[in-house]
Amino acid sequence: MRRRVNATTAHIISPAVGATGTLEATGGTLTVEIETPVGNGGTGNLNLSNSATMNTYGLTVGVLSNSIGRLSVANSSLTSSQSIFLGLSGAGTLTTDGAKIKAPQIF
Repeated sequence: MRRRVNATTAHIISPAVGATGTLEATGGTLTVEIETPVGNGGTGNLNLSNSATMNTYGLTVGVLSNSIGRLSVANSSLTSSQSIFLGLSGAGTLTTDGAKIKAPQIF
């Protein structure tokens, strides 16, 4: 079953030091109308697979120092209307396999 989720409030994946958080989107559509931090203070994972579609305002992976952010896009698509930042002050990784990623810039 395909599902559609629209979010208009903050969705921080792993907001605090020492925390671990994972968001798995397997198929379906996820729309986030604000910046999405992955690994804001702890370890955060965002995994898109099986033809999932994510539309977001912006994406930062590995936000603060000592944080770890991981973004995996497999046979799915990710569109960001703003830049995607990998490892802003922390460690950020991007893994792709059959991915379609669209953003003004990826840093």
